[in-house]
Amino acid sequence: MKTRSTTTRARAPSRLDRLAQLPLRLSKLKNEAALHGAIVTEAARLLGAQRVLLVLQPDKAAPRVAGSTLPAGESAEGLLQAVAPWLAEALDSGASRVRHGPEGAALIDQRSCLVAPLLAPHGPLGCLYADIECAHGRFEDAERGLLAMLASVAAAVLVHRDELASEAKRTLASLAEVAVARAAQAATTEVLQVISASVADAQPVLDKILEICGHLFDARAMSVLLIGEDGLLHRGASRAVAAPDAPPGWTDADLAVAQQRAQTAFPMPLAGTGTAAAIASGRVLNFPDVLHGADVPAGVRAVALANGLNYSQMMAPLLQGGHGVGALVLLRPALGGFTEKEQDLLKAFADQAVIAIQNARMFRETNEALERQTATAEILKVIAASPSDVQPVFEAIASSSNRLIGGFSTVVLRIIDDTMHLAAFTLVNPESDEALKASFPRPLASFVQAAALREGAVVRVTDTEDETQASAVARNVARHRGYRSMLLCPLMRDGKP
Repeated sequence: MKTRSTTTRARAPSRLDRLAQLPLRLSKLKNEAALHGAIVTEAARLLGAQRVLLVLQPDKAAPRVAGSTLPAGESAEGLLQAVAPWLAEALDSGASRVRHGPEGAALIDQRSCLVAPLLAPHGPLGCLYADIECAHGRFEDAERGLLAMLASVAAAVLVHRDELASEAKRTLASLAEVAVARAAQAATTEVLQVISASVADAQPVLDKILEICGHLFDARAMSVLLIGEDGLLHRGASRAVAAPDAPPGWTDADLAVAQQRAQTAFPMPLAGTGTAAAIASGRVLNFPDVLHGADVPAGVRAVALANGLNYSQMMAPLLQGGHGVGALVLLRPALGGFTEKEQDLLKAFADQAVIAIQNARMFRETNEALERQTATAEILKVIAASPSDVQPVFEAIASSSNRLIGGFSTVVLRIIDDTMHLAAFTLVNPESDEALKASFPRPLASFVQAAALREGAVVRVTDTEDETQASAVARNVARHRGYRSMLLCPLMRDGKP
């Protein structure tokens, strides 16, 4: 049984620290071959892999081995042919995967394999493949998460390099355009630096993107809107800056009122919003006249009417593996819309926002997987050291799970003859610890969630003060120990708790 409290996570392991610096390191490489080689080398070093393939297949063209590291005498093309079905599956699903095989072989004779797709905002670029013979190691979910993070970083840098190469091929018509192009390149590099310094948290990246957009686009109100797990549209970041000669409706005071109004409007349903329209189109939307434009979504026009303003608006969808996760939105007081170059640049910033969001999610998931591995290993060590005594094991389970979940306290209960007995618990203070011990043993039936626990269900108690969720005894213990929510997970054997 877990009780919840706010705690501070330990610092991420060194492999995650190295990944955090990778975007900046890769972006400094001078040519394509060096970049491909660095990605392969990084994968081998990060995972301890014996074999690594970087396979590029943009727009589902024929797969091409762009880089590899293999044992002497082995062929990259031969390995590519062998794992081609796995790569195709990864490109279709957009998901990384770990495999062990061949099935039925002894563990020491198996090979542990990882595949992670290189996902760009508008489609996959290819895959990273890595494997190791199980005699030398074994990949688990944590390593899958690490390769997925590396693939995300590699895809972002490959896309950024292609965009810079394309830009370099264009003929700039004037020195003014050269200055703008240089400013844009410097801005995207600055965002990459923030991504490198904040791989675990997307917020600094989103804030920096909005700050830069204000300068480059002369925008006065900017926001990053994100689709939450609840399916609603949330404000991920926002910024409003008045011009020195701001027209009516755009002063600092006016913008503060508008920001407050917008804050109370979120979260909101996605349907009918400009974000939904941008995601559906898959491209940057440019509205030169929000109030009178024929193609302006009703939700976008409604915001302008509510504020009593008219303006230009540009929206870039945030696309992750072809799926929409939000939008980057800019407002400019002057009517007339945004140029094609401005739309292209906003798309680049939107892509960087997606990288930051994806990195933060994968960092969190990978860090949690590594923590689970560590907690499980600690308990297994105690089991090995105490084969005839279960008490140290129960105490290790209580301590490790409390640390892993970030709980306030944890108890381990044993069910004997349909009665709950206290087996182990984490300490809070002498008085509350005594109150806990005095409440056991007691019948399983005294738990409000007894039926669910008998079925093996994990039960979440959101408020112990709610009589429908907690008995009087449980409520009294919660008050003594100082918590209000619980997570109960039955320990099942042969289908019984």
